Order: sequence, then structure tokens, then C-alpha cells
Amino acid sequence: MRKPPPRDLLYVTAQLVVFAAFLADVPALRFPAPTYLRWFGEALAVVGAGYALVAVLQLRTSLTPWPTPRPGGGAGLLLAALGLALRFASGYYLILFLALYWLFWAKSQYEERLLRRAYPGYRRTTQPAPRVPAAVVATIR
Repeated sequence: MRKPPPRDLLYVTAQLVVFAAFLADVPALRFPAPTYLRWFGEALAVVGAGYALVAVLQLRTSLTPWPTPRPGGGAGLLLAALGLALRFASGYYLILFLALYWLFWAKSQYEERLLRRAYPGYRRTTQPAPRVPAAVVATIR
């Protein structure tokens, strides 16, 4: 097995630090939240964890924390993290969710650069998705 590049090690280490930080809590950063928001957070955490689990089961041996090859399940982990923040009404968990979101975004940008470098025609095959589908815009007008 070849040694991963330093940037890959940085991303994996940062992920581990953020995941480990979820084991702690800072009660001073809790905020008042209505019961329905807490229940919504719990449901979101369960759905996110389920989504991540399905991704793990589908990827099996292809799953890796390294940016190369691309792992899956990040969306599920983000949903679960946001769900935990809402469930426990924790500003600390909300900060961790934002850190995880930024980390996954930065990692995906890095992965895209690697793909463009490895496959010169890759840029032509990727088109930005419209933020609002044309059918929705047409019905609003």
C-alpha cells in the first residue's frame, strides 16, 4: 500500500478530530429549543445515520476515509450531525456540524482537483446543477 499524500492525512486527521469531539459536550452552549425541534432533530439524526449506513453497505470494500478514491455517506453524516445538534439543543454540536460541513466541502474541492488532473476531459463532463429546477421557476411565473 502506498503512503497517502500529506493533504490526505490532514483531511482524515481533521475528520477524526471532529468525530471524536462529538463525544464531548459543552453545557454552557445549550440553547432553549421547543420539543418539536428536538424530535425533528432526533428523526434527522436517525435518517442521516441510516443514509450513511446504506452508503457503507453499498460501497463495502471501496469505502475509505481518504479523498482518493471518493468515499460516500458524507451527506448522511452531515444530516446526523445536524440532527444531534437539534436533538440536544447544543450550540457546541452545531459548531461541530458547521466544521464537518466545511471539512467535507474542502475535501470535495480537493477531490475535484484530483479528478481534473487525472482525467483531462473531466471538466467537460461536469455541469453545474441549476439551483432551482426550470419547472419550478416556470410554475412560479
